[in-house]
Amino acid sequence: MDSIPNCDGPFHKRWIHFILSLFITGSAQYLSGRKRDGIICFAIWMLLCGLYLLVLLSPYTKVSVREPGYFFWFLFSVWLAITLDSLRKPIRRIRAKSWLFFFGLWLCISIALPLVVSRYFVHPFSVPTNAMAPTILGRRENSKTDVGDCVLANTLIYRFEKPKRGDIVAFKSSGIKHPFQETPQTYVKRIVGLPGEAIGIHPPYITINGRQLDEPPVFQKISECADGFEGYQLPVSDRPNAFASSETQIVLGANEYFVLGDHSSVSMDSRYYGPIQGQSILGKVFYVYAPANRKGFVR
Repeated sequence: MDSIPNCDGPFHKRWIHFILSLFITGSAQYLSGRKRDGIICFAIWMLLCGLYLLVLLSPYTKVSVREPGYFFWFLFSVWLAITLDSLRKPIRRIRAKSWLFFFGLWLCISIALPLVVSRYFVHPFSVPTNAMAPTILGRRENSKTDVGDCVLANTLIYRFEKPKRGDIVAFKSSGIKHPFQETPQTYVKRIVGLPGEAIGIHPPYITINGRQLDEPPVFQKISECADGFEGYQLPVSDRPNAFASSETQIVLGANEYFVLGDHSSVSMDSRYYGPIQGQSILGKVFYVYAPANRKGFVR
């Protein structure tokens, strides 16, 4: 049986075990000489975290990042058990270089890796307004707790293909002539017009090069006010906008896209600030991951 050394000896105090387990689960076992146990604990923890992430994202479960459910407490219990297990054997004092390596590893796992995934693969957003309703819902009126749908955007796809008509995209507001918003934000809208096309608004439908837009099918639903849609509208005349009347057409440049919200009456979109540049598009929104009753793919 391992002896319990004095705290003034060549061992770290036991509270260090909790700190290490908080950063990287299983690291306290590994550093105390129980390397195999530490690797197993870390592997189990990562497997459970990955499983929990799948449970949170699955459209077939009633939990989400806002309603974590009982699985969260199970995960916490596993972490606590691993942490308590780490107290079985003390950790010899390690040099500053080893601590730097440990925290460098933690930074890569907990900060650098999520940043890389968010920047180059999948990025989460919260949609606060109803500009894309009923496809994507925002905050309920006068609600302080409901912050709107949380969505995922594929930030990799447009590195290999051009944005398509009907795609729901997240884009940066910086660089556009926004009449009401001074600070840069991220917006979520649907692509209506592609580079080189002439866009017109004839409520309740859109025209592309003089012809009514009805493909993909979602545009036909919007123009027919079906399935909760209300049709496209001209911009409010007392605000700065790009359309003087239904006779106005906007011709898009070589790298310009015309974007509109599905809920036309409340959407601040290309009707007001004109087309957006291709380089301002961050990715394609494809999934609602919270709240639990809204999870699913969007089109």
